[in-house]
Amino acid sequence: MAAILNCLAYLIACFEKCVKFLNKNAYIQCALHGTKFCTSAKNGFMLILRNAGRIGVLGLMGILTNFLGKVVIMAGTGVLGDFILNALNPNDLTSIVAPCLIFVMIGYCCGTMVMSVFAMSVDTVLQCFVADEELAKGSDRSHVTPKGLAPFLPEKRDDKPGCCWCCA
Repeated sequence: MAAILNCLAYLIACFEKCVKFLNKNAYIQCALHGTKFCTSAKNGFMLILRNAGRIGVLGLMGILTNFLGKVVIMAGTGVLGDFILNALNPNDLTSIVAPCLIFVMIGYCCGTMVMSVFAMSVDTVLQCFVADEELAKGSDRSHVTPKGLAPFLPEKRDDKPGCCWCCA
């Protein structure tokens, strides 16, 4: 019975992760296109499915950046707290370990909030870029695309027909 309950708990956790993933991308698509939630969830899933390689690699890089951002914010808060405590009370403290641990916990909370906003904005910009790339397939976007992003977009190729820009 315990094994069956563990399997059910694992399945429910997997389902929860899938729903959170779809919700986040559906909200991005709602904001991007102004469509209804279910339509946006389908469109977001299909967009990610069509560009799974790029979005997957950038997603892994986002996880690493998120982790490093949290660590840097935590460490910076702890070190800054240590400097402040030593500057205000150079001889009065017997140990600064407990206050520094409190500073690190506060830094973790702040880092988690800041990096979650950062991660959502990175996902949004990535989906906007990929959606714009698909919408502009085969058209001249030189008047719209910023010069810094132009090298990353595929060039228009009228001489070679194909099913998509990578096959042309």
